[in-house]
Amino acid sequence: MPRARRSASPRLPACGACGPAGDCCVAVTFDVTANDNCDGVLPVTSSPKSGACFPLGTTTVHSTATDGCQNEGSCDFKVTVLGQICAIKFYDANANGVQDGLEVGIAGWDMVLTPGNIHQSTDANGKAIFNVLPGSYTVAEGTPTQTNWVHTGPASIGVTIGANNCSAVAPFGNYCFSAPSGGFTLGYWTNKNGEKALNGLPVKAGGIPCWVGALNSMACFRNANGTIHTFTNYADLKTWLSGATATNMAYMLSAQLASNVLSGLVSGGLSGSTVVVVPGKVTTGNNVCIVPFLSVSQAISCGSPPLLALTSIPGVGSCSCSSNNGLVTVADLRTRACCLLQAYGNTTSASTQRTYQECVKNILDMLNNNGNNGYPCGGVSQFINPNNSSCPATF
Repeated sequence: MPRARRSASPRLPACGACGPAGDCCVAVTFDVTANDNCDGVLPVTSSPKSGACFPLGTTTVHSTATDGCQNEGSCDFKVTVLGQICAIKFYDANANGVQDGLEVGIAGWDMVLTPGNIHQSTDANGKAIFNVLPGSYTVAEGTPTQTNWVHTGPASIGVTIGANNCSAVAPFGNYCFSAPSGGFTLGYWTNKNGEKALNGLPVKAGGIPCWVGALNSMACFRNANGTIHTFTNYADLKTWLSGATATNMAYMLSAQLASNVLSGLVSGGLSGSTVVVVPGKVTTGNNVCIVPFLSVSQAISCGSPPLLALTSIPGVGSCSCSSNNGLVTVADLRTRACCLLQAYGNTTSASTQRTYQECVKNILDMLNNNGNNGYPCGGVSQFINPNNSSCPATF
């Protein structure tokens, strides 16, 4: 009577690459041998055959061998092919909920598969692979114990593995943030502390302070009557800032812009590359929702392209603005402010131009105050860190 032995080795797919829909199977090779006391090694017939494409789940292989006396021996064994769920964790620097551009994976992030409560940490590429039987599953990302991490998408994703979808990808985005810092108010620049800080900056040849040259090179700061202001010294700056009002919105925008630029020169905390999160429900004093207004093109000079990019995060705050939060860099904010001032130097009457200037002025004011300055529904509370190296996650 023939006696059979067998071994099988399925070929597992790469992460998220199990095959096209409708062709979810894995080539499995196996070796079945049969021996007989009289005839020695015998040929074996198996169904399915070695090398065949096995579907997801468990398949029984039936193997038979027949000796010269027509005695038949057989054996059965099972081959189980697993589907695959690939959880991907990435650093979502633009907070749009999608891994795009050069956004990299985050290593060491806790991922949990249910049912089963199976935990895996993401690898160096931000991936955690779960090999599973056909069925419905939920993948959830862990929440770090640190409070400066933000989910930019759902914290859990449901997936189904079956005959026509043997693999699934579950992407999760996060960013970490720092509280606003490095800003100084208009009042700071008109007191002794501000004067001392400016006096500590370098001076150009001829005795001209570098900060004077930096402001004058922008050529956009306005006076109360709409004329361009040229700075000369600290006494001139103090007088100009002290007189700023919103009667001419261009004048008040100029004062906040100058304060913002000076803050960057002194503290370095407001570099141009700083990414600012603007709350989606913050408003101007005239109840204009800032993010919805600045996240679309406006039919004015400097009103296109939109200044703010919408994030995937619902707007925070208590005002009834319908918008997600918005993003802007400090450099783009300053550039847009300067463009508005060059185009509209005297905005004393209600207009789209004045509204646009007020929205930009308010964000600059929030930054100069390192957060909120009494604006309805809160103010700027987050700077997105450029990467996750400065805020490792623990669970």
